[in-house]
Amino acid sequence: MRYSLRPEDVRVGEGLEGRVADGVPTSAETHLVIEVAGSEVTVIAKGRLSPRSGDQVRLTLESSRGQLFDSGSGLRLQCPEAGW
Repeated sequence: MRYSLRPEDVRVGEGLEGRVADGVPTSAETHLVIEVAGSEVTVIAKGRLSPRSGDQVRLTLESSRGQLFDSGSGLRLQCPEAGW
């Protein structure tokens, strides 16, 4: 099983500790790639942030917006009884 969130559902804030691998500011938001526990997490942050590669950051996950996928097939898992 794999848990997945969209980049806009991850915020720079409190929570998981990670390290900035890359960041690109655009006009209204900043796209970041953060290394967390050996994996890369993509974040789309509102506003213009200016973290540098190697900076430590913390991430807040909007976990209620996540989805589960079967690792082998890649298909999204559904459980109507649980509301997802």
